[in-house]
Amino acid sequence: MQLYQSLLDYAAGDACPMHMPGHKRRALHAPELPWQLDITEIAGFDDLHAPVGILREGQERAAKRWGSDAAYFLINGSTCGILAGIYASVSPGDRVLLARGHHRSIDHAVELLGLRPVYIDPPHLVGGVIGSVPPEAVMAALEAHPDIRLAVITSPTYEGVLSDIGAIADILHRRDVPLLVDEAHGAHLGLSAHFPPGAVSQGADLVVQSLHKALPSLTQTALLHCTDGAAKDSFIGRSSPTALGTSRERVLHERLRHALNIFQTSSPSYPLLASIDSCVAYLEREGEAPFAAWRARLDTFREDVKGLRHLRLLDGAIDPSKLTILCGGAGLTGPELMVCLRDEHGIELEKAEDGYAVAMTGLASTDADFRRLQKALNAVDKSVEIR
Repeated sequence: MQLYQSLLDYAAGDACPMHMPGHKRRALHAPELPWQLDITEIAGFDDLHAPVGILREGQERAAKRWGSDAAYFLINGSTCGILAGIYASVSPGDRVLLARGHHRSIDHAVELLGLRPVYIDPPHLVGGVIGSVPPEAVMAALEAHPDIRLAVITSPTYEGVLSDIGAIADILHRRDVPLLVDEAHGAHLGLSAHFPPGAVSQGADLVVQSLHKALPSLTQTALLHCTDGAAKDSFIGRSSPTALGTSRERVLHERLRHALNIFQTSSPSYPLLASIDSCVAYLEREGEAPFAAWRARLDTFREDVKGLRHLRLLDGAIDPSKLTILCGGAGLTGPELMVCLRDEHGIELEKAEDGYAVAMTGLASTDADFRRLQKALNAVDKSVEIR
């Protein structure tokens, strides 16, 4: 049984809650909040940090859906997964390979572990958008620094730029260096032929995904995937607890679980856990259909805005779900475009930089959403000619 249904069944019963949380599943205020579903680790609802029942089954379903060897539910966001993945992969003071433009959680891991970073500077695209990580730059970094113990690559980026994870993983694995991919913005990749493949299928050892960024799941929900390839000798490093006397793969998973104990709350939110589990169930149940509809809306939108004269969308090797709007030709900065769309059209964008702004779409984006953005961009584009 899925976690959400189990919570509903439990809420409908008459159990007396002599345990946390203090609201006792009663709505004393803010009745719209899911008070009845907010429990703690009581009998029948498993333990996120040592799952053997309903949570373990949910994680196994997630691993199967994405094709990984193991998946871990994260309710502290992708930040938690990145910190845990790096912590489990290296020893303090190790040298790690990073690409500029990464999430701040990676810098926090470097700081916490005293790691020695080697940086790749990807080329910049039009509008100042950071481009993909060149595989040859990865090779050059490994040759210059043969003591690199881990590579961390972000793909797709906030702007939707994809790197060739397959080629990068192949280069790294020939040197016995594992790859962690920050795929926070790409949980939808690899789930359908209508979108590009994801990092799990391209050979990454660890993959961190935010479910809430593009898929129907609550904010703060994410997954950490571990693949079969992550059991390589190189991955578990010199600090592995060899006294466990188990397989190398088992050792890695023990290290990941230990790291998650450190970085993930010991009081997990069951509404958030149910959101993850329900999202996975929805993806299993609906199959290709919602992805096909989403991609059709995206393709129609891109075709409809081809007539813009001053604004345009970033194209190339990108995740099609991200609409990165280049605005330099309109004499606008990204923040100015963001304010214009908010104040004059009621559209709230995700991000703005000097030369562009990002509109994020998701599996739940509707035809009306895309039509509204199209009309707004047409209006802004025409206003440039009037000025």
